[in-house]
Amino acid sequence: MSTPRKTKEEKIAILREAEQKGIVATCDKYGIYPATYYTWKNKFDQMGEAEASAAKKLRMASKTAKIGGVILGALVTSYSWYKVNNQANNNQEIDKWDLADAIIGTLAVIATIILLVASTFALPLLLVGAAVFVAAVGTIWSIISLARDVKNYKYE
Repeated sequence: MSTPRKTKEEKIAILREAEQKGIVATCDKYGIYPATYYTWKNKFDQMGEAEASAAKKLRMASKTAKIGGVILGALVTSYSWYKVNNQANNNQEIDKWDLADAIIGTLAVIATIILLVASTFALPLLLVGAAVFVAAVGTIWSIISLARDVKNYKYE
């Protein structure tokens, strides 16, 4: 029987429900084997409630960092699109580097959002791998772009 992997919180909720409503009924409801239930029970009995809540806090901190990355990436990308738009509105030739910054930044923000969703829901591994790759390339590109802008900045 193939079911999606359960998070620690889901496993703990299933264990608590099984204590109240019975092991067989709960296992049937969630499509898990009783052996799986007992494996989880042994694991979480050894881990303890404190470690389980610490793991949950760590996952929440990770999600918060990803959300911060999305916001920062969106701000940097918005600035890149702003520069491209200004060049177009002033009938200037659009700088290819500014356009590349905007496009790659947009892709990196989308990839980071996919990773954030992937940490909440079960997404195909290929999609997650592609998102990790695009986010990494976008991050590297942003660092290079920032270095180029700082180097070319003229103090007035």
